[in-house]
Amino acid sequence: DNIRYRGIFIWDKPTEEIPTNHFAVVGNKEGKDYVFDVSAHQFENRGMSNLNGPLILSADEWVCKYRMATRRKLIYYTDFSNSSIAANAYDALPRELESESMAGKVFVTSPRWFNTFKKQKYSLIGKM
Repeated sequence: DNIRYRGIFIWDKPTEEIPTNHFAVVGNKEGKDYVFDVSAHQFENRGMSNLNGPLILSADEWVCKYRMATRRKLIYYTDFSNSSIAANAYDALPRELESESMAGKVFVTSPRWFNTFKKQKYSLIGKM
């Protein structure tokens, strides 16, 4: 019960065919969540230069670290009780942002392009 598996998607733009997927482990000790993101440094050369090493941070500090890393990418996650479920839900297969359900997602960042995209998407739904 104290361990969860965090599936993360990072979108550079709404038309991206395959978002970057990423995984971290979340542990709880004495009622406080900690995120073990040992491969965060892979994003250092992908426009998020302050992610330059492994991260072991409180959950709030982890969110702040990613928010400080970029304002241009859409980042959201879901925590799962099972690593296989996380891997299946956040697989590296083609998908469209438009068809992604946002239910249950926790948003780390919400760039301007995503807010514009949401307005366009939902205004089109009302006109169909």
